Amino acid sequence: MVGRILSLYVGNMASHKTTDFIENVRVLRSFGKKKVLVLKPKKDTRSPKGQIKSWDRKSMEAEEVSENNLLEVLDILNSEERKLGRKLDVIAFSEIQFYENDHLCFYQLIQHLLECGYDIIAEGLNMNFRGEPFVSTSFIIALAGEVCRWR
Repeated sequence: MVGRILSLYVGNMASHKTTDFIENVRVLRSFGKKKVLVLKPKKDTRSPKGQIKSWDRKSMEAEEVSENNLLEVLDILNSEERKLGRKLDVIAFSEIQFYENDHLCFYQLIQHLLECGYDIIAEGLNMNFRGEPFVSTSFIIALAGEVCRWR
């Protein structure tokens, strides 16, 4: 495994995860001069189409991907890199709890992207309203604990 960074913003609703996520992406782009691809699941209807939005009204453009067809992420990534003429630095995933139906594939995708040399930023809920953990989020937390360092 290449020593890439996996940064996670995980918590309950209205805990400023998305605000911190958006701010981190902006800092990476502005001051770090990093090329960042922001992705959100199509299932996220809380934010407007093509955007992520926080409770405190911060927003950012995001490419929408099907939570049931994660190969779409690689297609978007390849397309963006062709347009850019170089490799992206960071892949940012919003609302990772929505990848619940295919949590193992999502885990493998994140692992693959880290192995390919991308830094990953991800944010999402850790538990549902019943206090039960989202499996997709739990898998990514486990990945960070095993092979990456927390920021």
